[in-house]
Amino acid sequence: MMESTREAWKKYGRRDRRMNAENTKALVESFPSLFCRADRPRSTDSAPRFFFECKDGWFNLIFRLSEKLERSARRCGAAPDSTDWPRALQVKEKYGALRFYAMPATDEFSRLIDEAEKQSERICELCGGPAKLREKGRWYKTFCDPCASESGFSVVS
Repeated sequence: MMESTREAWKKYGRRDRRMNAENTKALVESFPSLFCRADRPRSTDSAPRFFFECKDGWFNLIFRLSEKLERSARRCGAAPDSTDWPRALQVKEKYGALRFYAMPATDEFSRLIDEAEKQSERICELCGGPAKLREKGRWYKTFCDPCASESGFSVVS
């Protein structure tokens, strides 16, 4: 029996889709201009202003992509406070792959992001190990064999 979207939200919850706080903090502090999210007001507590809507297995992939985006921006002469500097709008998992939305959408930034999104299709979103696309009902995830088994996902045929 396929679970409904409502049942899945109850079961997995929105917060369960996020990267843990420690990895989120590491990315935001390492790349403050990339993940600044100036459109979100700073809260009075220490909660981050940016959330990664994917699990921790993709942390290294996102970190490397962030380094490449900033390196490319510097090569083009952009300053972190300029509109030419890359700004992440949203980072999430969708249909089992990384989706990294950023502005400005230059050809170079788009190429780097496309490469990382392709790589995510072979990296377990949970543990970072080698993985394949899996399915469970209408849900798609990129998991390694142990994580897929534990989560009840099977290989997409």
